[in-house]
Amino acid sequence: MHIPLYWLKDQEWPVFSIPPDSAHVPYTHFHLKSLQQRQDASCGVTPHDMDALYQFWSHFLLQNFNNRMYDEFRHFAFKDAADRLTDVGLSYLIEFYKKIFLSSYRIRHVVAFHCMDLMKADNKLCRAALDQLRAALGHARSHPRNRELILELLTSMP
Repeated sequence: MHIPLYWLKDQEWPVFSIPPDSAHVPYTHFHLKSLQQRQDASCGVTPHDMDALYQFWSHFLLQNFNNRMYDEFRHFAFKDAADRLTDVGLSYLIEFYKKIFLSSYRIRHVVAFHCMDLMKADNKLCRAALDQLRAALGHARSHPRNRELILELLTSMP
């Protein structure tokens, strides 16, 4: 039996029922609408729905990792930072990396190496991510393999 889960903006975990003051929007519709708003937005602006999509990806991918969704998340985060002059997507991507390293879920190697590449960038946002990664080393909930990966990443950093 399939139990439906609903993700709500600004909430850390999914819920089993839609709150009375909320509206249900299927992911495919929301995804399309968000990307359209992104395309129509001015440079430096992240539309509300795109912000919510970034937030959704950063939460959903922790428990339901999907390569295609993850690649899309990264693509738009970097594209927005480079072409649209907004770091909202990168902030959520860094939040995703932080959460996965702090979680009991085993991180995929490709995700760990993407995280390391991002932290090599010379900007304030990425330096903050590096500090968070260092803090994750001592976190009790971290999967032991994640701690090994963190050490491996930190020792390979210049």
